[in-house]
Amino acid sequence: MKKVLLIALLGLSMFLVACSDNENTAEEPEQETGETEQETNETEQETTEEDQESEETDSEPAGSQEVNIEEVVANVQVEEDTVVANVNGKEITGQKFNMLLNQTVSMLQQYGQDASDEDLVKQQTLDAAVSQEVLSQELDNQGIEVSSDDVEAQIDQLKQNFETDEQFQEYISQMSLTEEGLQQQMAYEMKVQQYQDAELDVEVTDEEVEEMYDQLSSQNEEVPELSELRPTIEEQLENQKKNSQLTQRIQELQENAEIETLI
Repeated sequence: MKKVLLIALLGLSMFLVACSDNENTAEEPEQETGETEQETNETEQETTEEDQESEETDSEPAGSQEVNIEEVVANVQVEEDTVVANVNGKEITGQKFNMLLNQTVSMLQQYGQDASDEDLVKQQTLDAAVSQEVLSQELDNQGIEVSSDDVEAQIDQLKQNFETDEQFQEYISQMSLTEEGLQQQMAYEMKVQQYQDAELDVEVTDEEVEEMYDQLSSQNEEVPELSELRPTIEEQLENQKKNSQLTQRIQELQENAEIETLI
């Protein structure tokens, strides 16, 4: 539970920064409009108020507007046998692209980006598919494997977080996955974890731990003592650093790969 609290607070801090920027941008024109209204007569006030209501609607950040995910997906998805990209001679088909598509739309919404921009959605999904393929080839070259039994064990452990199978099915549906797709994604993630543990070396300092703890404490008064949270914070910082190194490694792999995008 404490680990969940920590991750939630970290996500909330990034979300609040993004929202703060959007709100500051949207509020300034409203203040100027209010000052102008005080200098106008009653007829102009009514007109200004109507304009202001329109401006407030228009000034909503694109990512905050409700997006019909099914409609965006329907417009962007491709036939499953369509080749969307070629990486080092290996084809990426529409089946992989479509599996990542719903997740891309949901992620764009979560981070306040315009999930209704179909060109953006397509490009982000294509980038994700290419990145996964480049890294998958690296994992294969390193001989990293996971057994089906280990994958099933991880999925069984995941299912324990749900009271019923219906809740679990709803969860993977929200993640735009079938059980087969979940197995594939779980196997990929487990391979990536092995790769990070074997290939990436990071160090977390006491100063970094204390800095993150201070940030969490400033956001929530109910944060436990540092001695309790230290292992969780260290793990979180280590994962952040490994993910940063992994991103750099993927970029290096892409620079040395032969990549052809076809959509």
